[in-house]
Amino acid sequence: MHLLDPITANQVISPWSDIVQTYIRDPKEYENFKKMCLKDPMIKRKLAYIYGHVDSQLKSETSIFVYLHAELNVLVNIMDQDKKRKFIAVSKRSCYLCDLYIKFVQSKGHKITVSGSHKKLYHGWKLPDAFKKEFIPDTIFTLDIS
Repeated sequence: MHLLDPITANQVISPWSDIVQTYIRDPKEYENFKKMCLKDPMIKRKLAYIYGHVDSQLKSETSIFVYLHAELNVLVNIMDQDKKRKFIAVSKRSCYLCDLYIKFVQSKGHKITVSGSHKKLYHGWKLPDAFKKEFIPDTIFTLDIS
């Protein structure tokens, strides 16, 4: 048995205002959208979790720690082995992004079995380095057609 170290990274998060204004360029529309978001308690709580306070902090760059989920940590460590089939056992079902990554790796010929996905998204998710350049455009395309 081999104990794997957790893989983390400090990820810079662009200001919320910059991200949203990329899609909503009209200042009046942006302010209306911002007010609508801040009126929703769940959205406000999540923005506060990521950016700190939700007043002036939405215009500030911040950073968070992102984590490579356990099943992907195991996956990247066993992909180079020559075993015909691989089964990754974890105590919980995979999140939505892990599931997409595992399906992508399966499409590359790796025979990997996992116990399923609960389809939740986590903002602290880290993308493995393996297949990174191929996975991102493929997944953006998948998300666009979903």
